[in-house]
Amino acid sequence: MLAGALAFATEAAVERGPDHAHGKSPIRLPGVLTLVLATLLADTALGVVDVALIAFSNLRGSPAAGGILLALFAGGSVLGALAFGARNWPGSPSVQLAAITATATVAMTPLALAGSILVIAPLAVLAGAPSAAQWAASSVALDRASGGAAGAEAYTWLSTANAVGIALGSAVAGACVEAWGTPSAFLAGCAATALATALLIARRSTID
Repeated sequence: MLAGALAFATEAAVERGPDHAHGKSPIRLPGVLTLVLATLLADTALGVVDVALIAFSNLRGSPAAGGILLALFAGGSVLGALAFGARNWPGSPSVQLAAITATATVAMTPLALAGSILVIAPLAVLAGAPSAAQWAASSVALDRASGGAAGAEAYTWLSTANAVGIALGSAVAGACVEAWGTPSAFLAGCAATALATALLIARRSTID
């Protein structure tokens, strides 16, 4: 993140965005609102995974494995982002985003069935694959939904939804683990991404 911030800060070609001081806030645009809500739901699953993988390791007597599982999840995210950025995928931004979010639901489901560290390790890579691609697709869709205007403010709303979603997911996962165990937490994450997918499909017209 530091390297990326420094590279961005040293970029010479900076173009001033349009002045919208007297216009509508981007959050009032239907497409931006759709993406903010979908991001909040989808990133709730990320918060779930952060807690549930650690709990899974602790409950099996291998606390140190929690860090490895999170690293594998992050590695899967990198691989997924590279695959997404390596080619031009068919469909509009809303279609791509809905497809990625649906894939995240499917990819996370096997985590609830894992019974050992060795089994869940490769599944963590698979579950992580859609996460960064989902964020990239959301950013592309956001530019279209905002009409290319007020990008900074609109992106701030998206980043806020990301942070709130992760915090909410962490709380949900903790409650689920305490009450019913780690499978219920992973299933809660799947439910969140499924709801995000349904929202994106139902409100597709607001983005495109």
